[in-house]
Amino acid sequence: MTSSLLSPLIGQKVVAAEVFHDYLHSRFDTGDVLNICKKPDLQGCAPSEVKALMGLPVSAVSDQPEAVRLQVGEMKVSVSLLDGVFQGPEAIQYTPASGKCVLRA
Repeated sequence: MTSSLLSPLIGQKVVAAEVFHDYLHSRFDTGDVLNICKKPDLQGCAPSEVKALMGLPVSAVSDQPEAVRLQVGEMKVSVSLLDGVFQGPEAIQYTPASGKCVLRA
């Protein structure tokens, strides 16, 4: 997987992961927050089992024009960036602990 705006997440451990309606909210051990503002494609766990991500490190991220992908332990989280796949102004909202929000549409 290649470098992306989400590269700072590599090595961070998930300390909270919850699905609210159709988006995934996750927090990391450094205080960073990642909101996936649409239903993510989860490989290796069902949406009802996202708490299984807790305690696992992010090992890779990929930022492609069509999707953003994260490898967390043995699980993969993929978010489509294709037009018409999500509602709202962004598909992902990443806020590092520094507080400077990075949006990815």
